[in-house]
Amino acid sequence: MLAREALERDGQSAASAGLFVSADVPRRLVRLAYDAPHTYGAAGAEWYRQHHGLAAALYLALEGTVHAYAFDPDAFEVVTAYGGGAAVGGETLLYEELDLDVEELTEADFEALRERWPMGRLARLLGLSRDELLRLPFAPGTLLPLQGTGLGDVLEPARGP
Repeated sequence: MLAREALERDGQSAASAGLFVSADVPRRLVRLAYDAPHTYGAAGAEWYRQHHGLAAALYLALEGTVHAYAFDPDAFEVVTAYGGGAAVGGETLLYEELDLDVEELTEADFEALRERWPMGRLARLLGLSRDELLRLPFAPGTLLPLQGTGLGDVLEPARGP
């Protein structure tokens, strides 16, 4: 219900959306992401960059730090931290604004530099490597529909007329 309401406050219908939930239990890390047409590809990364309704709502419900992030490997990386239902910190890196001559960097130097960018810092905070963080969207998980009325809709099969 919280995800559905947050999505609708962010201007999208929950009718064609789901919530993908994956967890790394030993690290006490849960990843939530909408699964809907508006969240795919570069346009999806841009949508996530600007819409953090679920992260803000989750902080209020869970009373813990919630991080929202968006990553477009060709354009940007953004991390925003939520506390008290509001953004309390974060960082945006637009790759086009970097004054970087990658021709002069070794691969190891470039990788060390990327570890200091927003996704690298978030990864360290979560006890992950940057590569592990960027692979989280591909981790096994469960897709929950948002159009139902509660968890019973997920656990019990729909019955026809």
